[in-house]
Amino acid sequence: MITLMKRILNFSGKYKSRIHLALVFSFLKSMLSRAPIMLAFYALMRFYENTASGEMCLQLGGGMAVCVLLQILFQHLDNKLQSSAGFMVMAEKRMELGAHLRKMPMGYFTEEILEKSAPYSRQI
Repeated sequence: MITLMKRILNFSGKYKSRIHLALVFSFLKSMLSRAPIMLAFYALMRFYENTASGEMCLQLGGGMAVCVLLQILFQHLDNKLQSSAGFMVMAEKRMELGAHLRKMPMGYFTEEILEKSAPYSRQI
C-alpha cells in the first residue's frame, strides 16, 4: 500500500501537493467516522452511572451531527482534490505522449501501403 502511494505520488509530478492534502482530508474523515462510537460509549457509560440528563443527550446528538457534517465536508474536499489532480495529471501525460508520438516515424502509413490496403477496407 505504501509502495503504491509512493508510485502514485512520483507519477503525479507537480500535483503531488494536492494528493497530499487529499490524503490529510481522507485521514480526518476516517478519524471522524469513529467519533460517534466514542460518543455512544460515553452516553452508555453515563446511563450506566445514572448521571445522564436530557441536556447531555442533546449535546451528544449535536456532537454526532457535527461529526457527520464534517465527514461529508472532508469527503467532498478529498474527492474534489483527488479527482482534479488525477484529471490534470492524466491530461499532462496525454500531452507528453502526443509530443512523443509526433516524433515517432510513421513510415507504415505511406501512400503505397494505403493504396494497397484500400480495396480491402472497402469490402469490410
